Amino acid sequence: MEHNGISKANDTLVFETGVTYCAHYMKVDTKDFGLPQTRNRTYMFVWQPENEDFEDDLGEYWEAIVSFLKSPVRHSLEAFILEADHDIIRVFREALSGPAGRTSKRAAFLEPDFWASTSANLKYSTITRERSGIDEMARTVTSWGAYGEKQCPPHYWLEYLNITEQRQLDVIEIMHASAARDAELHDSSFSSFFWNISQNAGKEKHRGAKSGIAGCITPGGNVFLPHMGRPILGSEKLLLQGIPYFRLLLNNETEVQLGDLAGNAMSLTVVCATMLAALTCKQLRAECHEAGKNVDPTKLLNKTASLPTKALQERLDADISMDIAVTHRESTLPCISSVFNQLAPLAEEAVEASILCTCESSGRNSSTCEFVQCRRCGASCCRDCLHSTAGYQLRSHDTKSITVGDRTQGAFQSKLQNIVPTSVIFDEDGIAELSSDHRAKDLDKFVFNLHRIQRRRRAWRVIYYAKADAGTGEPIAQFVLSVGEIAAKGADDGIQLGVNGELTSFLPAKLHPLVYGPISPCAKVRVLMGSEDAKMMWSQRMKTETTDLVVEGTGESPSFRAETGINQDAPDALVANSKTKYYQKIVANAKQRGEERRWFYPSNWEVWPENISISGGSSGAASTVHGTYVRSNCRQTTNQVRRWRLQRASELLGFIIILGSNPFFRFRARSFSLLASLSSRLFGSERLMARSQLCIY
Repeated sequence: MEHNGISKANDTLVFETGVTYCAHYMKVDTKDFGLPQTRNRTYMFVWQPENEDFEDDLGEYWEAIVSFLKSPVRHSLEAFILEADHDIIRVFREALSGPAGRTSKRAAFLEPDFWASTSANLKYSTITRERSGIDEMARTVTSWGAYGEKQCPPHYWLEYLNITEQRQLDVIEIMHASAARDAELHDSSFSSFFWNISQNAGKEKHRGAKSGIAGCITPGGNVFLPHMGRPILGSEKLLLQGIPYFRLLLNNETEVQLGDLAGNAMSLTVVCATMLAALTCKQLRAECHEAGKNVDPTKLLNKTASLPTKALQERLDADISMDIAVTHRESTLPCISSVFNQLAPLAEEAVEASILCTCESSGRNSSTCEFVQCRRCGASCCRDCLHSTAGYQLRSHDTKSITVGDRTQGAFQSKLQNIVPTSVIFDEDGIAELSSDHRAKDLDKFVFNLHRIQRRRRAWRVIYYAKADAGTGEPIAQFVLSVGEIAAKGADDGIQLGVNGELTSFLPAKLHPLVYGPISPCAKVRVLMGSEDAKMMWSQRMKTETTDLVVEGTGESPSFRAETGINQDAPDALVANSKTKYYQKIVANAKQRGEERRWFYPSNWEVWPENISISGGSSGAASTVHGTYVRSNCRQTTNQVRRWRLQRASELLGFIIILGSNPFFRFRARSFSLLASLSSRLFGSERLMARSQLCIY
């Protein structure tokens, strides 16, 4: 083109035909239109211009409308995943355990060692491990081997892994180790990752640019979610495309067909935006010409986009002035305190009828009455799933055997439904005193209606919603009751039974100034089983305080990276990458911000402190986190990157060092970020002054 004097940037290709058409294209990404998926596509708008003018600018107005219709993602990937007890999930898991699943399992258990095979895919795994600095035989997640051998985390779907080929299991291992290899490491069992294990290890990324955003849905893709221990089904892929699966008139399509349908489809929100823009761009151009020359279409769109409906705050003010709860308080509608007192005696029975193993999470009961439970973290699974060849991994746990009797979940669920009311209100005492940061002080003026009853791990959940517009509008708050096991203190007699309640206000995410990200409960209440004083006492989250703390580490234990199989080649590769032309400026800016830890390992990255002692601090809340924190030994069920428990008076209390997670009776130290970056300064007599934020209930 260049030798003919043609410029692709400035020249227009014109075909001499009987009819003139113009075209305009733009690149869009699905996550810019409200769906948590990275899907880059190019859309082209073709139209027939007036007077056959191929310089027609209608496409610019089309692009302006499409850009105006962009909406940031407000819900993460997990919001589009069906609940474990959903009928679709139950049917799928029953198929995995049924005749078809057993046939696939037999084929998988006849497969010899993939690592010793002549498979053409083997070289991709070996090259990726060598390039990333991962030991050749590192298999800390699934411990997969020949002929179906595996030991996986207790939250994984064992029946799904039993039909998964060894190459895909090795991809899971490589992705898990890659997450630990990052300078800012993550435990994949507690991080929102999206792995397409149908790809070879060298082609799949272990993490995306943004947490909670799915990768591109493709036909034939086998997507695995490590933090949920399960694959994404075809119906969920359609939901991630914005397609209303439950409104489609489908026949008996298989999971493969549904997945291919979703992978070949275009995101519905993007399609709707481009079609709406195509229908209205001509009108927008006419209005811009009427408004005058050089009028920005975006300004005109912003001016005409105001909705005639009332704002949420105005509708809430109307609900508060009505004070519906006062009318119900004078009638027979029960207060939440009376519900607590009725549910507390059922805690022990609730545990027996609850989910005690992952195989029970979709509505069924285990075929055995023998279970194993960890004394420290409370994790449990049935004896059938602890098979030595293919089962769950509890080697690092201090377990005990438990035996349960007749477990009829339907009988307990009926009893629970007869006790919990369909609507409740809160007492005026306590709620009105909540901090204004949560915007929850007026929730005692709303009626909370029953949403659903859920069977959970070692507990049952009762969920209530408060809604705007006198109970007919959008949810503005949630109250969750948990009946059963509410705390495990680490001893045989330390497990607490009772009722736990969490009040969460959605208003910070709905009213300005908006709060983005996960919303933490603003208040908690707990009533123990057999407590003489069953009076409800609200515990609200204190305001964030900043103080100086002295942090010291003692003892040595293998770091999470060392346990995962990371070798010295990994930090050497990070240093080499930081010197490349692309990363030099980025690394230099990170050093200026004091974020060097995001790029390099400390010198003694292979060891972490066994104990962490915290002292100092001038604020009143600082004394509540003083003490010695002991690293948790429970692998696979506790986040090994971020968890040390506070030990006092020979019992483990509820304060936990959680680096980057939601504080929940926990101490959050933002300056710690990643303990791996501090490990070189935590040992010995050197004392580290860390300016930390305390967020305590």
